[in-house]
Amino acid sequence: MKNAIRILGPCLLLAGGHAGAQQPFACPQLPPAAGLQWQQQAGDDYLSCKAFTAEGRQALGIMLTRRDPRLSLVRSHRAERGSIEDEKFHWYVPDLAGLDPSQLATRRVAAIDFGKGRYAQIWVDAASTEELQAIQGIVQRLDLQAVQLASEK
Repeated sequence: MKNAIRILGPCLLLAGGHAGAQQPFACPQLPPAAGLQWQQQAGDDYLSCKAFTAEGRQALGIMLTRRDPRLSLVRSHRAERGSIEDEKFHWYVPDLAGLDPSQLATRRVAAIDFGKGRYAQIWVDAASTEELQAIQGIVQRLDLQAVQLASEK
């Protein structure tokens, strides 16, 4: 019993020392000033992260997966350029049938191939152009490479 306590004690201290570190299978850390909170859902080969405002509106979503999303993004819908880590990509205005074009002005979608069988789909549903730019800036600073999927154990 004493041996078990001697081994368990240091293990608990080590576990506590890493409490602030990125946890496997967890959404990337959002900056505190963002005012967003993640809700996540995970499977063996995907992690879905949805960021909600304090009012409960979804403003950002990210799906990290091992499967190619094969999104058909139309070149004529290209909007801004973006980058995450060393990966450059384009934001696209989504093609959502039935919505007035003015409703699409603050929505964006992107698909990124990080290589080695890792993909990200990102979508933004901002309330204003200022919020759109702020969220795009947040996305550019996320550490998506540090996020581990269950199938990568």
